[in-house]
Amino acid sequence: MPFILTSANNYDTNGLPIDAMDVLRDRLLNNKWPIYAGTRNRLKLLSGERVLFYVSSKAVGYKIVANAEIFVARPPNLKDYCISNPSPVHSILSFKNIKFLKKNIDFKKKLPKLSFAPKNMTKWGVVVLGGCRYVSLTDYMLIMSK
Repeated sequence: MPFILTSANNYDTNGLPIDAMDVLRDRLLNNKWPIYAGTRNRLKLLSGERVLFYVSSKAVGYKIVANAEIFVARPPNLKDYCISNPSPVHSILSFKNIKFLKKNIDFKKKLPKLSFAPKNMTKWGVVVLGGCRYVSLTDYMLIMSK
């Protein structure tokens, strides 16, 4: 069961903006990805599942920039709570085989071919809202294909 995890713009503890790509890099460098209590599919994120990392940022161009496998999903501890996000943390994911792509994948260009493409493509961003999206193996392979 592959998934797309979304990295969005955030704020640091001083209220200063942090670009979504910097959020993603920090999470992967520390190998700790918070899954919040309201994240859809949070109970399906299990060891061995494939994930794609989507960056929701105009600066990056709304692209998939990396992939990995979930190594473990564990309960959070006090060090895992993020001051800038008041939502309760449900679990923390760590990964194995993290690979930044040599060429980022233009998700918006691939989307019309995918089974979950919205009928109204002017609202294409709704498919990655919520932080985590399940994708079929067929869609995963289409996204990863050249």
